[in-house]
Amino acid sequence: VDLDEAWNHILAAEGSDWFWWFGIHQQSGIDHVWDLAFRRHLQEAYRCVGERPPAELSSPILTDGAPAEATPPTARFTPVVDGRISWPEEWSAAGSRRAPLAGAMQTSEAPVIEEVRFGRDEHNLYLLLDPGRAGFPTGTRFAVYFAAPSPAPDIAVTLSHTRFHDSTRADQDVGFDLAYEFGVRLEDGQARTGLATVSGGQWGDPLPLGEAAADEVVELALPLVHLGVSDPVCLDFVVAAATDDRLVQLLPPRGSIHFDLAASADRRRSTDQP
Repeated sequence: VDLDEAWNHILAAEGSDWFWWFGIHQQSGIDHVWDLAFRRHLQEAYRCVGERPPAELSSPILTDGAPAEATPPTARFTPVVDGRISWPEEWSAAGSRRAPLAGAMQTSEAPVIEEVRFGRDEHNLYLLLDPGRAGFPTGTRFAVYFAAPSPAPDIAVTLSHTRFHDSTRADQDVGFDLAYEFGVRLEDGQARTGLATVSGGQWGDPLPLGEAAADEVVELALPLVHLGVSDPVCLDFVVAAATDDRLVQLLPPRGSIHFDLAASADRRRSTDQP
């Protein structure tokens, strides 16, 4: 715990210059940089006192008036991991996050992932990756990066330490330090998975954990226990897509997908096939 350093970050965040750019009366052309720097000071203040920064600090303050792009799950559910939406209600209780319009922090016109859906049951986290119109090309790699469930500055790393680091995104911020990588590679119609964790600031070798299937969509299942989650808490994550081992998309492009695991703890909906 370093209270002096925490106060330094708080006092820096209280400087009036930050708020000069948070309004329609001024435009710098790089308002997102001020947004990120302001939130980083507040995140570091929390870390200095041994607390996990609130999830709200993972998302930009400036939204350009755009509507929210994420919806939370409405209940727990258990899909069949087969690469297809096997019946209409299978993923109807899932939360979702759609890709922003083309050109918003993307490196290509057409996103590789159009939408991410997410949810859970008693034991597993489930994700569905919905492709763009062209589908997922062979050799596409995905990685879901998770924050540590508690402050872990001695082990966590940043996006620039990922396996398919793109130098143009060296300064890209996802709003949290990375602690787990759930990787998926599509090869010959098969989806191969691995879960890697950070140790001493470096990624360890991925272990063959989790389940995945690829067909019309990519469906993923990962036991929550492997993410250090035992009691209902929150998860913050971002989904990355790469082609030719080059990072081409982050979803969301800034901030994280915030999943309150406890929100649907008392709601369980059957997803049995009709």
